[in-house]
Amino acid sequence: MRQHFIHINPKVKFLITILLLLICGVTKNPIVIITLFIIFVLEFLLLPKKKTFVKQISLFLPFVLMTFAFQLFVPGRIIFKGITYEGLYQGSILGTKLLLAISYSLIFTLSTLPAEIGKVLDWVTLNKLGLGKTLIVALKFITLIKTSPEKSPFSILKYAIEKTKNSMTQ
Repeated sequence: MRQHFIHINPKVKFLITILLLLICGVTKNPIVIITLFIIFVLEFLLLPKKKTFVKQISLFLPFVLMTFAFQLFVPGRIIFKGITYEGLYQGSILGTKLLLAISYSLIFTLSTLPAEIGKVLDWVTLNKLGLGKTLIVALKFITLIKTSPEKSPFSILKYAIEKTKNSMTQ
């Protein structure tokens, strides 16, 4: 069984994550960003899968570094060969905000079971789009493909859909 680092309702975790993402996107105040960073550190310390988090966040680092690098050359007081003070400041703020947003999203997905994420997606869309059920079927399909490579993908998909229907009716 997967460990949860915070034993709260997945809907509440989702709403907290969305709130933190909105704050990351809107704020330009360094004090708020430092507060968000402290919240991230506290969540990271409680996360049981630190190695998985580090491995997944490292995939996004080139994107964050490119975002930082593009900001270095905005108009302003030149520090060194076209790099401006304002660009350094903006790049630091934007790179940190982006890294925090990605980190909060990863922490949510690592600390919440996929079936619970599916239920949250159904709750958010008011069961109109069927995103949660689609996610659950996709996850079961991927798991079945890994465990039984000798079967055809269509028979596995049919089995995954039937299994999902049975679990949803219970």
